[in-house]
Amino acid sequence: MSAELERRVRALESQIAGLRSAGRPRYLFDTYTPTYRGLTTAGVTTYSVQIGLYARVNAIAFVWARVQWSAATGTGFGIITLPFKLRVATAGNLATPVTFTADGLDFAGNYVLAVIPTGTVTVSGQTVSYVRFDSIAATTGNLTPINVIGAADVYITAVMPIEDTA
Repeated sequence: MSAELERRVRALESQIAGLRSAGRPRYLFDTYTPTYRGLTTAGVTTYSVQIGLYARVNAIAFVWARVQWSAATGTGFGIITLPFKLRVATAGNLATPVTFTADGLDFAGNYVLAVIPTGTVTVSGQTVSYVRFDSIAATTGNLTPINVIGAADVYITAVMPIEDTA
């Protein structure tokens, strides 16, 4: 075999080995502690239930959380923290939708949408994304983020692309 052909074969073998190792997904199942807080000022919150679980497969995270709180004192938009930082699309300001159920939230006859916006917060020294709740006026369609609510019980389910930090 010529030296050039041998070099090409070795290069292809190396590429195939790299593809095989990259093709093995990395799995991680763990818990985390979601918090409810204000985006402007975190404030203090009393929790009855505060549990989160996630499954990470490579750079995709599946997150489930339940937060039941009372006496929330934060200011600004009310948010629930996530265990990872959302991978932001280069296409611009793209929010990721979240499925949720809530008890104790008064939406005043409006629709509500839960999203993971492109912003982040710092929790215990780690930069993470969060879920924000937006009120959509039933008559006009105007979108308004919902400020901190004193007490509620919320379940969230999110599928999010995350920053791949290995």
